[in-house]
Amino acid sequence: MVKKGPRRVVLQATSLAALSDGYVGRIIDADLKRIFDDINDRGTDMKVRELTVTLKFKPDGYDGLSIGAATKVKLPNQVPPVTVCKLNTVAGGMVFNPDCSNNPDQMTTADLMPGEIEE
Repeated sequence: MVKKGPRRVVLQATSLAALSDGYVGRIIDADLKRIFDDINDRGTDMKVRELTVTLKFKPDGYDGLSIGAATKVKLPNQVPPVTVCKLNTVAGGMVFNPDCSNNPDQMTTADLMPGEIEE
């Protein structure tokens, strides 16, 4: 009978996901999903998304070392369109149209009385 020892894997690119009891692979997968969700939500912006995986190797002074891992996701900022306002002293401040961010004077169907809509 052959006596088996502990399972050992050589650290290579293909085995990185198994580090920290597989947790490294799980956080990379979670971050890839964040990137996928962001691109799926607003991918027409043509901006870069970035995933950085950092591995830190700390020798113990003998024949061992510890490996720490961290990930970081960089997504483009969410930038809504600019809202154009008017100064209105009667209203006591800046006014804008919540239905049309680029024109505070734009009328919408919500501004028309029933029966005023022309066909």
